[in-house]
Amino acid sequence: MCQKFSCNDLFIFFAISYSILNLFIEWDNFTQCARPIHCWLLIALLGILLYRVLVIIFKTDEDDDDDEMGIFKINLFKSGYKAHTIIYVGILYPLFTIWTLLGTVWYLEDTTVEPKCLSSENSMDWYFLTWIISFYAMTIIFTTIILYSAIINYRNYMFEQQFTSLLNQYEGLEAPDMRFGINGLSPEQIIKLPIETVNENDGVCSICLDGFIEQDKARVMPCSHKYHILCIDKWLMQHSSCPLCKVECTLN
Repeated sequence: MCQKFSCNDLFIFFAISYSILNLFIEWDNFTQCARPIHCWLLIALLGILLYRVLVIIFKTDEDDDDDEMGIFKINLFKSGYKAHTIIYVGILYPLFTIWTLLGTVWYLEDTTVEPKCLSSENSMDWYFLTWIISFYAMTIIFTTIILYSAIINYRNYMFEQQFTSLLNQYEGLEAPDMRFGINGLSPEQIIKLPIETVNENDGVCSICLDGFIEQDKARVMPCSHKYHILCIDKWLMQHSSCPLCKVECTLN
């Protein structure tokens, strides 16, 4: 737990603790307010503390290496993270957003109803306004991160599905070292290249230079060149062209 506690956490806890203390000092000044905006702010600040505590509790060593806000690195499609997803995205985030909107309405009422408990001369007016703006900023940031995380996780999920389909084509064969380069084809693109049953009359595989034998499986490139599945797939994971004639493997 101590290793997961960072300087950022210390700053957050200090800032919120100071704000809560300041709120209690001014507590009696809010008795004339139309809405209990001081209670709203207290609950909001405690909610932020709760959120940060949960992040620290659930943060893993992998999260420490890659992302300070490790909660947003969760894989939404893996069952082990479903509880985390429900807590953060399904419960805390919507509640925080609704609570921010409610506080905005109460703040506007308290600044327009007489007597004004949050007048322009009152420093607490700017105090509440600053926190409300901060809450909206956090809501926008969280929304952006959640959407980005969902897109990335969806892409990873689709890649895993395509990768599994590609592995299924290696039935009875020893799968190659799966390392996809930035210039190579995706599993989906490789799968779309047709596979044919060949024999010794089809010549040799230009990658391993071994001749085809009866009932061999070969992947056929758009340029009509044929290669052993394992040979060409390993090549296509790093390159997007035919190794013999350099024709790009683009499929319509």
